[in-house]
This record gives sequence, structure tokens and C-alpha cells, in this order.
Amino acid sequence: MNYWHILPIWRRFRRGKNSEEILIFHAELEQNLAGLAADLHTGAYQHSGYRERVIADKKERRLLIASVRDRLVHRLIYERLISDFDHRFDPDVYSGRVGKGLDKALCRTQTLLKRRNCIYAWRTDIYRFFDNIRHDTLLKLTGGHPLHRLCYQVIKSYETENGCGIPIGNLTSQIFANIYLNEFDRYVRHCLRPCGYVRYGDDMLLLFPTRRAAFQAEEQGAIWLKDTLGLEINPKNTYVGSSDKLHFLGHVITNDTIEADAVCIKKALKCARYRNLGSYQNLRLPAEIKDALNRQVLVEIETEMLKNAQISHY
Repeated sequence: MNYWHILPIWRRFRRGKNSEEILIFHAELEQNLAGLAADLHTGAYQHSGYRERVIADKKERRLLIASVRDRLVHRLIYERLISDFDHRFDPDVYSGRVGKGLDKALCRTQTLLKRRNCIYAWRTDIYRFFDNIRHDTLLKLTGGHPLHRLCYQVIKSYETENGCGIPIGNLTSQIFANIYLNEFDRYVRHCLRPCGYVRYGDDMLLLFPTRRAAFQAEEQGAIWLKDTLGLEINPKNTYVGSSDKLHFLGHVITNDTIEADAVCIKKALKCARYRNLGSYQNLRLPAEIKDALNRQVLVEIETEMLKNAQISHY
């Protein structure tokens, strides 16, 4: 690993980012990249700590932000793991993958609901998923990979309790999550055998021809997740019943329509900003809500421009 290997990773990492921390790193770019490359080559690299930012969504979450140097290593690991693991993932996993995403997950869900035998659903997510990922299990799943030592550094850089947890803010957490839950995807396909399956992050939907099959899958799947991966389903977000007018991924999905639900719309109006507008524009929002978001962001931009102009004047 040398400077010329790290430079293209930096360019991809830097794209669209201009924070003060990144500008400081860029001011001595050659020296910083050369030093990082040398540490990676000799094995001297050590992951540093995190700074914390609390964000309020439906619930309060701790977003952990690593240094620029460590985030470059995250990018390196992410790209290599994506290249080596993505082809092993289930085709109906839609999060953190090129060519997938939320909209395709919603469309696939609607397609499955149109099947005559997919009339009962088990929909769930995982209670405190990222906090409860077991380090030892994740390290076994990435064992043997050429970057396993770096994976160990990143995985062990954060812990909730008893050797568990990966930080929500890390780019690597997206691919680690898919590697971890790939074990459940395989169990679903080979043992539970639903007539339809969609997973987006830790949000899961399994479809069955009978109510009994859906309840059996919930019981067996919950036991397997607990015993094998140390994860528990979230009872507040678990539903077993008819697949008519299904609530999934912040949307209400029927055979004919896909529409953002009230909670999703409220969140978009509260949280949309210029930097994250693209994420909310991909939701199936009513036209009037999209117009309101665009106006909201325009006000934000105009306010920022006015503030910068006043600073320049003085």
C-alpha cells in the first residue's frame, strides 16, 4: 500500500465534502496520505476514537464520527468488501448496494404482493440492531479476508457492551450489516421458505400463503436470530397478518399504489435540508409535500447566501 494506492480512494471519499476537518487534511494532503499508506503497509495503523453527535429522529440516536484519516480507511475497507461480498448477498436485499435502494425495494414489495399466494405477511425489524451485533461473530464472517486485520481494527474501535456494537456513523457499518444479516437471509431462503422476501437494512418482510405459516415463521425466525446472531426482533414494529395495505419502509403499499405514510411525511418536513434533500426526494411523497420541501430548502440556501454576503461585507 503506497501513496498512489490511497490517492484515488481519497478522491472518491472527498467528492462533495468540504467540511473544515477535510480542508485541514487536504492542506497537507501528500504528507497525510503518505503517512497513512506507510502505517497501513507496516501494520502500524491504529484506529482512533470518535466524536459524537446526537440526532433526533423518531428517537434519539448517537451518530459517531471518525477522523478523516480513519474514514479513508473505512472507505478502503468498504470498497474491497463490497467487491468481494456483494455477489454473495440475496438478490432481494436492497440496502447499501449499487443498483438497489429504497425505491426498488418498494417496487419489488408491490410486485410480490400481486402474487396470489403472498397474502399473509411477517414484517419486523431488529431491536437496537447496530448496538447488538456481536464482534466475535462478525469477525468470523470476515475471517480469511485480506483486510481482516483492518476489519478487526474498525470493529474493535467501538463497543456498546460485552463485545457488541458497531457505530451507525461508519461507512463500513453498511457492509458489515449486510454481511452479518446475510446469515439470516440464507436461513430464510433454505428453512423458512417464504413465497416472497425483501430486506432493507434490518427491516424485513416475509410473505406466505397462509396465516399459520406466517406465525410459524415469526416464531422460528425470532428463535434463530436470538440463538445464532444474538439479535431480537422489535415487538413494537412486528406485524403478522394480511398483506393488504401493507405498511413497510415508511410507506403504505397496495397492489396499485405506493405512498409515504404520515410518519414518513412528518419526518421529511422536519429533517430535510439542502445536504440531504436527495434522500427525501426518493420517497414516494405527494406532489405538494415535495414542493414544500423544495421551498424549504430554497429558504435555507437564500439565508446562507445572505449570511455569507454580510460576513464578506464586514
